[in-house]
Amino acid sequence: MIACAIFLRHQGMTKTALLAISSLALSALSSKAAITELDFGGQGWINQNKNWVVSSGTGYTISAISYWSGEATFTCSSSTDWWEVDFAAPEGQSLQVGAYDNAIRYPFNEGAQSGMDIYGDGRGSNQVSASFQVLEISWNPDGTLASFAADFTHLSEGNPNWFTIGQMRYNSTVPIPETSVLTFGLIALPGLVRRKR
Repeated sequence: MIACAIFLRHQGMTKTALLAISSLALSALSSKAAITELDFGGQGWINQNKNWVVSSGTGYTISAISYWSGEATFTCSSSTDWWEVDFAAPEGQSLQVGAYDNAIRYPFNEGAQSGMDIYGDGRGSNQVSASFQVLEISWNPDGTLASFAADFTHLSEGNPNWFTIGQMRYNSTVPIPETSVLTFGLIALPGLVRRKR
């Protein structure tokens, strides 16, 4: 973002005061607003071949639940539907910034396997093959989740035609990309999820 501020010098205002005001204004212009939003889409059972934008702006309440530092669960509900998305580190590890490949359905992941799931409106998967990238995570002093950002891919029931890709942001300053790119092995599927504006 490029910010430009023009100030008219008030009679008697010092250069130091002008610099202080300019600095505060530029800082405010360049600070990012925190995002709480779940965006996902693809094709198949879970997302019903639709792109979903789940946020307060689309009528949802989003809550974070974390029972220990190794997982983060988000519940999203509106007057018409609900979603839940779970991210978990391998057993005994804290969830932290980084890539989590070969994830299986949470909470059935054990040992060195990470876990992930997305479900809602009565639709879920018995078998999950997923990967996710945690881009941001922080905790409050009381152990509750303060901020979180992750991008994910989720394959249902081992069927390559039933996939969901998306982004989860919770009090995060990490932007949601305008166009998502999903990679399964060597196959890239660009543009499957486009943000609705």
